[in-house]
Amino acid sequence: MSKFRKNKKVISPIYAIFIIGVSVIFLSYIFSLIGLEGQRANIISIRQGDLQYGLEMSLVTVRNAFSMEGLYFLISNATSNFNIFSPLIMLIISLVGIGIGESSGLFSFWFKRMKKIKQPVLIFITFLIAILLTTFGKYIFLITMPLFALIFKHSKKSPVLGVFIAFIGGLAGYGTGFLLDYENLVLGDFTSISANLEIMTNYSFDNMGTLFISVSSVIIVSILGTIIIEKLLVPKIKKIECKEECEIEDDEINITKKNIVITHSILLALLAGFIYSLVPNLPYSGALLDTTETRYIYMVFGENSIFSTGYIYIFAIIMVITGFAFGMLNNKFKDNHDFNVGLSSAFKDLGYLFVVVFFAIQVIHLFEWTNIGVVLTTNFIEVLYNFELSGMPMIFGFAIVVFLSSVLITNTVLKWELMSPLIVPLFMRSNVTPGFTQFVYRAIEGVSVGFTPMFIALIIMIGFIQKYSSDTEKTTVFGTIKLLVPTLLAFIGLWLLIIVSWYLIGLPMGPGTFPTI
Repeated sequence: MSKFRKNKKVISPIYAIFIIGVSVIFLSYIFSLIGLEGQRANIISIRQGDLQYGLEMSLVTVRNAFSMEGLYFLISNATSNFNIFSPLIMLIISLVGIGIGESSGLFSFWFKRMKKIKQPVLIFITFLIAILLTTFGKYIFLITMPLFALIFKHSKKSPVLGVFIAFIGGLAGYGTGFLLDYENLVLGDFTSISANLEIMTNYSFDNMGTLFISVSSVIIVSILGTIIIEKLLVPKIKKIECKEECEIEDDEINITKKNIVITHSILLALLAGFIYSLVPNLPYSGALLDTTETRYIYMVFGENSIFSTGYIYIFAIIMVITGFAFGMLNNKFKDNHDFNVGLSSAFKDLGYLFVVVFFAIQVIHLFEWTNIGVVLTTNFIEVLYNFELSGMPMIFGFAIVVFLSSVLITNTVLKWELMSPLIVPLFMRSNVTPGFTQFVYRAIEGVSVGFTPMFIALIIMIGFIQKYSSDTEKTTVFGTIKLLVPTLLAFIGLWLLIIVSWYLIGLPMGPGTFPTI
């Protein structure tokens, strides 16, 4: 038996993606053969009397990937899928900035002071930062994953743990909707319309309507989340052996206080210019804003905002300039060759990641094309709607539907577009406010996407784990998900505890807003 276990083969990430792809093709064939379909609720403009919107049901069917049409889609879109996949481009840009920060010695200068910080405290700090940074959206992990790995590396702790904290913090914190959150407003538009479909309340979603529960959730999730990570995740991370690269020698950087002041003055000047470009209605200000919008949050995070589409690029520029200055002043960069090498230093041992991502993109887009996720989600919604639950059973039933749907669809807005026309009125009939319904959705949805290989962040995380793991063969897609399952389930349980407590006690969610009507 021991010999069998020793020789047990593992499924590599590429092979796992191949298995998933074949499964998608097979399921699409079976589902289309049996005629699996769903009824999608679409919001339409009717403008009849006091009603401005109505519902129109449309039939959604599964496309068969095991067909000439499926083969044509797979082959004809292979390169275009890769070209339009923005997270990969943003990852490359992020790694350029992080590479200069590391090769110049700037990160070592900053982070080596964290060696004296105890691991639970460092986990709490980085986990809290990851939660707060989710206000920039789910793609912030493209910065936090490699950056947190270096923070833990220079503080003499496991960089693999830093990668996991960046991933889990982004998932667990996504539901808080803390501070300004553009996606929360986009979801709120669907919530507002859905609330007025059957019950004319003139309801309008307010982003500040969840202020109290959002701030409280950040505190609760960051404190209890640190305990969850320490108890459930850290013992498993210790079993992952690091490469020699994880162990760094103390690098004494030869730089004077004057040059330190110069470097940080450059950094502060860049940050000041960046902040000024986000301020509207001042001389030469607002360069990164979408001035066609009237609400500030849309100016900053709207689809046409330069900041929204380029904040990772801005981060890279700031790091390149600051790192270049620091590297030249401390003689880390003796000439332009050293600087050029530094630009690509963060890409070391990440070649396999880009290969895995290429194949993952093909499977993800093929799965989206088949409509399997949309069809199954509409059926989940219909089952919950027909049960006509209320109170606590309805909340738990909705949490299950959100979990199952998030495993199939990672797009937050698309899922809510499918759910809100039926779910929001359903909750309102049980005296649950639309704002609380949306909060429940975001809290559960944020964590649930971490269970699916269709979430590209999971694939990218595996690439970073392999970068620092000495035994890359043991770093697999299914193995990583298995490692994460207890921790992510604990976070879902934590969110349900917060939601249920707020609902039963009836605490205000924000100024003038409550869980119940």
